[in-house]
Amino acid sequence: MDVKYYFQNQYDEPESGHLSSKDMKRIEDRMRQRFERISEVCSKYELDCKGEDPQHKIDPTRFFINEEYRIEWCAVPKAATTSIFYIFNILAGYESQVLEKQQILPRQFARKKYPIPTELEILTALDDSVSLIIVRHPFERLLSAYRDKMQNPETDSPYKALSKYIVKKFRKGNDSYSPEMPTFSEFVNYILKEDHAHHELCVHWRPIVDLCTPCQVNFNVIAKFETLDEDQKYILETANISDIISEQWRNVGKPMKRTIEEFYNELSEQQVSELFELYKSDFEIFDYSINNFIRNNTSAN
Repeated sequence: MDVKYYFQNQYDEPESGHLSSKDMKRIEDRMRQRFERISEVCSKYELDCKGEDPQHKIDPTRFFINEEYRIEWCAVPKAATTSIFYIFNILAGYESQVLEKQQILPRQFARKKYPIPTELEILTALDDSVSLIIVRHPFERLLSAYRDKMQNPETDSPYKALSKYIVKKFRKGNDSYSPEMPTFSEFVNYILKEDHAHHELCVHWRPIVDLCTPCQVNFNVIAKFETLDEDQKYILETANISDIISEQWRNVGKPMKRTIEEFYNELSEQQVSELFELYKSDFEIFDYSINNFIRNNTSAN
């Protein structure tokens, strides 16, 4: 399933509503392993040095800092942003009814309360805040972006025009396909061409290391989309807001008619290889594997 997380409990928890000390210790050990992995890879490629390229320079526009509750977050599109924006907006004083009824994007609500911080403010907040990033498998995140922005764009979405452009630019026949919606393969070809031309990619499919520079910002909570059922609870506990955020996480995602493997089997080996190179830093830093995406890939475009 391609999911958006809100608040609804998905697993058994102690009667108090808090994680047990045993569970906290286990998740802390998991976090420690993630920190060590990031440190090792960042050092290996010298990504922890200062520089002017996206992987070495902090982008303040991705950060939100709640000073009252001491929580700092770098927003990664297609990685539970709806849920975390909800937390930040509730902590900022918005009523849940207002958030649910308004058509304004959660990010727009948040920016009214959380102005873009300076780099100094971002680094200073690390000293006494829960600093958070949520990551996701690069290929699953890319497919989620495709489904959201290309297959199911909102009526007034600027991505409708982009979809038409991709079809016009990269379609080589296949009249049976929608004239306004690119195939996943056509979408990938567009992204790869943009990357080869050194154009800045859209934030929805830009590598996480370019968005949140985890080698420059020492986050103390590295949550993963794949383990979010537990990581989300750890976030609330660590930030001491589990008694303030009364809403529970809930999953309202739409089932996928096709599997992830089916989408990626549309791609040629070269496309998959080039995508891996594009997201290589994300794969290595966050300890993801490409194996499941190349095992059955035999098509050629």
